[in-house]
Amino acid sequence: MGYTRVQVKTYLVNELAALVAEAKQPATDSPAGFGPAIDKALRTLGYAETTLATATVSDAQVPAYLALSKYHALLRIWATLATRADVQARNVMGPRAQVFQHVRDLVNIAAAECATFGYPVGNVEGQPTMQSAFFGVY
Repeated sequence: MGYTRVQVKTYLVNELAALVAEAKQPATDSPAGFGPAIDKALRTLGYAETTLATATVSDAQVPAYLALSKYHALLRIWATLATRADVQARNVMGPRAQVFQHVRDLVNIAAAECATFGYPVGNVEGQPTMQSAFFGVY
């Protein structure tokens, strides 16, 4: 039976709805949404470029597919949030930096989950960096 792009996109929307809204990212399988994260997950699993749009992942690979897709989606959200600054209005500080730190923690948790399926992601120490998020060096 396997898992399609539509199914993994639905999984990501359900898992990351609040963060997607915070980052103002479309919850779609598009270049502005989850498309690049899903593509990176499929590439890591060994799918060819020509099959990315129509790939169906085997049942055995579904857990790794979900973990990798979530990791790459979180990296994208993290990079988006990195561009935001704390704001102050009438003595109320907006906690942008705190949200950024929380997403970093989620990225690290997702990276650890990917590693349990045999797909280590991140830098040499296994921890993603902002440089890797922005330049795809992970």
